[in-house]
Amino acid sequence: MTDGRAPGVGYSFALADTLSLSFQRYPCPESAVVHELPRSWGALPVAPGGSRSLVVPVADGEAVWVGLSRPPDAPAWELRVLAHLRPGGPTDAVTGAGGTDAAGDLAVLRVPPQRSLEGIARRAGGWWSLTRLAAGPGAPGCSGLEVWPQPAGGPPEPPWTVQLVDPAAFTAQTGAEVPPLAPDAPYGGWRLP
Repeated sequence: MTDGRAPGVGYSFALADTLSLSFQRYPCPESAVVHELPRSWGALPVAPGGSRSLVVPVADGEAVWVGLSRPPDAPAWELRVLAHLRPGGPTDAVTGAGGTDAAGDLAVLRVPPQRSLEGIARRAGGWWSLTRLAAGPGAPGCSGLEVWPQPAGGPPEPPWTVQLVDPAAFTAQTGAEVPPLAPDAPYGGWRLP
């Protein structure tokens, strides 16, 4: 679905015919740690940034979780996700362990049963919030993700790169404005994909 303002900009992005990503925003907690899926304050726009590349605006003080959706009768998917953290370097988002750019070295996130990537797994429990800038001492910032989708049991497809950029850079690149968080924005019903 597109926002009508800039070609290619929408609030979800289909990595394949039966698998889509959305980026749900929320205020980053002071600790930058979440222990459950945060309530969505709305989906952020996402735009193609080149071949197998996406651009997502993340404002200072905000974080995102990744919604994973597929039609109910569609085949299952497996994802491997590498986060580029500062500090921390390449990190397997599913386990929180150091990672490489080889899909086979990363843990698998199965869709279903998973419908979201809450953040970067922490060895101490919970997840680091996916935030562009480090929220405080000891918390990492994330410049982007590499996502390897694959049909369940099949070989990994080439990775998609997701760049987390500031809203001004997103607007300059796409022409789409990114509204600030609104006090009445938190979703009050069921979890979004």
